[in-house]
Amino acid sequence: MAVKTAKIKGMANIKSSSIKKRSMPNRTEDAGYLKMFVLSKEKEMLSKALNTLTEKRNTIIERLTAIKNEIEEKLKEIAENDISEKDSETNEGKKKKEFKKMKMNY
Repeated sequence: MAVKTAKIKGMANIKSSSIKKRSMPNRTEDAGYLKMFVLSKEKEMLSKALNTLTEKRNTIIERLTAIKNEIEEKLKEIAENDISEKDSETNEGKKKKEFKKMKMNY
C-alpha cells in the first residue's frame, strides 16, 4: 500500500509540474499577452465611449430639429397674425368710410 501511494504521489507531482510549465509562458510571451489584453480592454472602453457619444449626438440633433420646427411654426403663426391684422385694419377703414357715406345719405 505504501508503494502504491508513493507512486500516486509521484505521479501527482509530475502532472502538476508539467501543467505549471505549460500554463506559465515565458516573460516575453506573458508581456505580449498582457499588452494584447490591455489593448483589447482599451478598445472595448473606447468603443463604448464612442457609442455613448454617438447616442448623445443623435439626441442633441433630434432636440435641435424639434426646436427648429417649433420656431418655424411660431414664425408662420406670427406672419399669419400680421397679415390678418393688416387685413382687418384695411377692412375697418373701409367700413368706417362706408358707414360715413351711408350716414350722410340719410
